[in-house]
Amino acid sequence: MNDRLLIIGLDPGITTGYAVIDIKGEIIKLKSSKTLTISTIIDEVINEGKIVVVGADVKIVPKYIEKFATIFNAKIIHPNEDMKIGLKTRLTE
Repeated sequence: MNDRLLIIGLDPGITTGYAVIDIKGEIIKLKSSKTLTISTIIDEVINEGKIVVVGADVKIVPKYIEKFATIFNAKIIHPNEDMKIGLKTRLTE
């Protein structure tokens, strides 16, 4: 594993997605799939660096994200209100 510090945004659901960026904001990895499990995501990102922050886009953090963050002893960040699709679309453009 390299020493690069990483932030991962997780979006669990019927289709689970994740985005990994370094602390400089560079995109490292993006993926979504209906078959992603916590174990699969760990296998796919473990060698990219040290996950220090896990982000959610909803006010109440899902257990899936809490479990993932606990595995890495990472801080969880989330908004005070659920993010709307329009805002997420604008942010990713």
